[in-house]
Amino acid sequence: MTIRIPILTGLLFSLFILTSWVQLDKSKNVFVSISATTSGVMQKGYGIIMTLINIDTKMSFKTKSLGGMSPHSIIEDLPPGKYIVSKIEIPLGGFKYINQSQQMTSFFGVLEFEEGKNYYFGDFYGYREVGRQNVFHLWIDNEKIPEKFLVKLKKKGINLTEKDFIKTYPYSKDTLMVY
Repeated sequence: MTIRIPILTGLLFSLFILTSWVQLDKSKNVFVSISATTSGVMQKGYGIIMTLINIDTKMSFKTKSLGGMSPHSIIEDLPPGKYIVSKIEIPLGGFKYINQSQQMTSFFGVLEFEEGKNYYFGDFYGYREVGRQNVFHLWIDNEKIPEKFLVKLKKKGINLTEKDFIKTYPYSKDTLMVY
């Protein structure tokens, strides 16, 4: 029994060394971000959660907020490839409004992300329409990337400028409805 313990320990140590050598090159991954500020009847919302699905692998990835009340959310290590936006979620007060319709997927179209690049979906503004089944209207509020977003990224150790981003919004004049 005492001979097996050193052999088992050696095997476990070897496996640990081998797995630590196998690391993904994160510089080849994609950085994706989106911003949204929303309002409703006596409510103000911050943020938007976007789910992307890789067309080839069918893997899904969800943006995460940069902070509790932040209107900005990101995916830091998205593998390169072709994606569709499968779902948009908008938190407002105690509610979450969701759109996962074909109309919403068509709004963004098929997105092809190249390795090592940074993409920005836009700075959306939206309001909840009163009396019409709680419909949200979202549109690009400003075609520039908000300075507050870049400052928050720096605080997280992500040093990017507006010039480092590829803007994905040919839909800047269109309105997206979320139910």
